[in-house]
Amino acid sequence: MQIPQEYPQFTDEPTLLVITGAEAGQCYLALNGLLTEVLNYEEPTPSFSDTEGFFETRSHGQVLRAGAVREPRDQEDHERFARTFAQKVAAIEHEVPPTAVFLAAPDYMVTLLKQELPDSVVALLTREERANLTHEHPLSVLGRFTSPQA
Repeated sequence: MQIPQEYPQFTDEPTLLVITGAEAGQCYLALNGLLTEVLNYEEPTPSFSDTEGFFETRSHGQVLRAGAVREPRDQEDHERFARTFAQKVAAIEHEVPPTAVFLAAPDYMVTLLKQELPDSVVALLTREERANLTHEHPLSVLGRFTSPQA
């Protein structure tokens, strides 16, 4: 898509715009007035059978443990997504080496992504927005990074 004139046009400066949440992420390449989607990845949500439910373990009239049988392990899921997404971003970086990287991700994902992304990508990280912007239009996200107060 065409980048509006009020934004930088990234002439001969390929810039990678990385937008991610906890289970989905996109990458866009801004170059010569165009914003092109180069990656759209969504982690499959694990499905459980009908054996899920609430349980309690009691002893001497006290509840020792309680919870759902198959609670999702959010931290493990976030780490798995960050690892897979970082590998895909690294592949894009090898195809079209960017001069800068803009990252938009929730606060808890920024740390995980920085750990998993190659050092070459982290070194190019010039701007970051700690928010889940996966459902915003890419030009709106680009505007957040290129506005004077960004």
